[in-house]
Amino acid sequence: CSRRADALPHSSRLEAFARAGVLQTLRVAESRPSSVQRQLVQDLLRDDADELGRLLFPGSGGCQAIVLVCGAASMGAGVREVVAEVSAKRGSSIEALEQERRFVAELW
Repeated sequence: CSRRADALPHSSRLEAFARAGVLQTLRVAESRPSSVQRQLVQDLLRDDADELGRLLFPGSGGCQAIVLVCGAASMGAGVREVVAEVSAKRGSSIEALEQERRFVAELW
């Protein structure tokens, strides 16, 4: 989101889920923060690439994650690039994830 206070839908519910342990991690990227350094979604995903890989490709019997991306085309392209890198390291591809509907992007 541009600014957490302005644009994070359902922020109070998401933060409550994190406090209750329903969400293991809640990381918010702000492209136009008022007081902290700018963070982009793709940068946070790159920082968490190992965890993203484990979630997307958990091995036998694991539940496979789905990545849903909604937002600006430039952000979506950056996210797609990171997911493609993670997929390649795991012996797969972004195209395979798209075909399986495990990577879906709605961008403008």
